Amino acid sequence: MSVLLVSSTALLQVFLLPHGTYCAALGHCACSKREDGVRLDSAVTIPARAIVQCDRAVLQVPGVQRAIHAGQLRVQSLQSLTQPVSVSEPTIIEANGIAVATAVEPTEVRNERRATSVKNRRS
Repeated sequence: MSVLLVSSTALLQVFLLPHGTYCAALGHCACSKREDGVRLDSAVTIPARAIVQCDRAVLQVPGVQRAIHAGQLRVQSLQSLTQPVSVSEPTIIEANGIAVATAVEPTEVRNERRATSVKNRRS
């Protein structure tokens, strides 16, 4: 089952998904392997103020738990969404089976902010 991680910071966040924690919760290994057989843990990157869809197993990762506790991330269930997320046409990027939706500011908000900025400069 998937969840949405909603970034509330203006900074890019990267979380290492350790094999022992993430893959155990996922029920299968999501790590990459080098040619010499060495396992490389997966990671999830969350752009600033973006919404990322991840498997629920990511909630077992200590770094993600700390970010949620600190208020840097919010968790939202896909089933609990009754209205579309307030982004206009998000860009979807998929890497290692994790879909990332980057937030795009709605045109009306961007235009309103520009108009306010111009008014403030003239005053």
